[in-house]
Amino acid sequence: MIPNPGQPTIREGDTGEAVRRLQRALCRTPHGKIVTVDGIFGMHTQAAVKPFQVGASLVADGLVGPLTWRALPDGGPMPVLALGSTGDVVRALQIVLTDRAPDHPDTRPHSIDGDFGPHTRASVEAFQESAGVEVDGVVGEQTWAAALYRPLVLGAPTLESVVGLEYVMTPPPKSVPRPGWALAVCTGAIVSLGAGLWLYMAKAPKIDIVAVELGGRGQTLPVGTSNALAWDYAFILGYGLALWLGTTAARWVFWSRRAATLARLSRRAAVVVVAADLIENLCLTVALNSAGRSPTPFGR
Repeated sequence: MIPNPGQPTIREGDTGEAVRRLQRALCRTPHGKIVTVDGIFGMHTQAAVKPFQVGASLVADGLVGPLTWRALPDGGPMPVLALGSTGDVVRALQIVLTDRAPDHPDTRPHSIDGDFGPHTRASVEAFQESAGVEVDGVVGEQTWAAALYRPLVLGAPTLESVVGLEYVMTPPPKSVPRPGWALAVCTGAIVSLGAGLWLYMAKAPKIDIVAVELGGRGQTLPVGTSNALAWDYAFILGYGLALWLGTTAARWVFWSRRAATLARLSRRAAVVVVAADLIENLCLTVALNSAGRSPTPFGR
């Protein structure tokens, strides 16, 4: 399993969750530098990226792309633990905090029961004070990344590395629709396009509606224009729905960030095209009404 799937290429100056993931991953590399997890790709993060790339036999350009992401350990976040938290990760934390202070029983969590109670909170606060991070009794980003013992040395174990990185939270996989659904949507797109085209070709009078739409003011509208115009609405809605369904199906088949972006842009373009076509038809309808010839939808 790829530890950091779907991550964007990032560089110095970038910010956000992807940078946080990178900083966590750098802290988890063997003999890696302790990097502040703040979501800012600054000079200190850059200074940690290049040595890692050298050690991984990659081009040391400071650019974190697919190859660097693949070489890094999982950079997912550890769970935030606070008063009331329970579970195996709390139990593992209590064990570490107990073993860390054999000669200081007052800073121990008192019991190893997997329940984050007042005594565990007090033990966490004692650890935070000694580690030089904010003392709030909550085991969050900075506390997990804090060195277990002082003074801080390169490669020193952090709280998360000793508690266990198996507790790193992995986001659930994206729910990708089955191929059958994509096929059904594609079929719907084809049927929609075909139905709209057939209704117009079979039912509408044989009029070059495009020439009518492109004609200027004062043109003489041929007989049957109103009926042709009415069936043209069906065609517009048919191809509009086909475009919408087709781009949705394409996103499902080619599931990626790029496919999602292209599908979103394609749907917006389809909406603009269909809206423009409908507005043009509405203008012709108004012109017909003002001339005393109202469209008669779906009839002759």
